[in-house]
This record gives sequence, structure tokens and C-alpha cells, in this order.
Amino acid sequence: MNWNPFYLVWSDAIRRVRKSNPGMKDWKWKIFLYMTTIQALNFWLVLLWLKYFEIINVETLRLDILPGGILDGFISFAVVFASPFVILNFFTIFHKNRYEKILEKYNKASLWYSPFYMFSIPILAFISAILYGILTR
Repeated sequence: MNWNPFYLVWSDAIRRVRKSNPGMKDWKWKIFLYMTTIQALNFWLVLLWLKYFEIINVETLRLDILPGGILDGFISFAVVFASPFVILNFFTIFHKNRYEKILEKYNKASLWYSPFYMFSIPILAFISAILYGILTR
């Protein structure tokens, strides 16, 4: 069977959330936001290492509209890294309830794809940020 890793992770995540919280009404928004955040972090991770090895350097959006840098940094991250995945996830997963077809196609997949992805990416991003900081001194 020809399986797509993107849909495998989504199928597993949706099935896990629905199984563990059968009465949850807003499961779509919660999983949408969490998966989009993880995917944006993954995108940032890839671009960080591409920048380090001088393959490509994508300039990030620098905002200075709010007092302090944390909110400006969060908005910049959301615009540059998360917005492509907001669009991608909406149209590939949730538009016209496409997730139902995905769940049907990937119904026999293991239930360990999404936890592995959702826990490994933040850990890799944290380690990479530290390594990048050390290596670029």
C-alpha cells in the first residue's frame, strides 16, 4: 500500500484524540493548532540547519510593533513558519471533511506515528537551537 507520512501522522493524531476524548466538541481546532505548531517548528528546524550549512538563508520577518520582543517574535514566527501550514492543513485535512477519507484509507496504521513526531520535533528543535548557538559563536 502506498502511504503518505503526512497523512499517516494526521490519521494517527486524529484517531488518538477522538479515542481518548470521545465527547470533545472542539477536537478539530485543538489538533489543527497543535499539528500546525509542530509542523512550523519542523520547518524552522530544517531552515536553521540549511542556514548553518550555508545552503539557503531565508530572511525572517522582523517586527517592532509591540513593546518587548517576545510578542513580536511570536507573530513573526506565526507569519513566516506557521501560516503556510495553516493553509496546507486546512485544505488537505479539514476542507470538506477530508479527514474522514484519510481516516478510512489509513485505518490500519499504527498508533505511534503522531506521538513520535509530536515529541521528537520539539526535542530536536531545542537541541538544534543550543547546538546552533554554540557552533555559531
